[in-house]
Amino acid sequence: MLVEVAVGQHQQALEQRNAQVVQLVKAGDASEGADGYLAAKAGLDAAKAALVNAENADRKLGYTAIAKANGKTVEEIGKQAAAINKARANKQ
Repeated sequence: MLVEVAVGQHQQALEQRNAQVVQLVKAGDASEGADGYLAAKAGLDAAKAALVNAENADRKLGYTAIAKANGKTVEEIGKQAAAINKARANKQ
């Protein structure tokens, strides 16, 4: 139950942060990596770097929960998420 609560809280944080992450990527300050995590561009200011770090930490928690529930590795789930993110970006 505690894991479910923690994952739920991190999912909520991801949703609340989504508009900022989209703006960060559109501005070219970060990009979606093939591993399912955000890749920060060099020279990012502290606030933007903190945003990238928080996003990646929450993504890892979510990927870990999904991997555990499906008998897969965190890396496999990250790559699947990256493919989904890429497909969504191509539709916009």
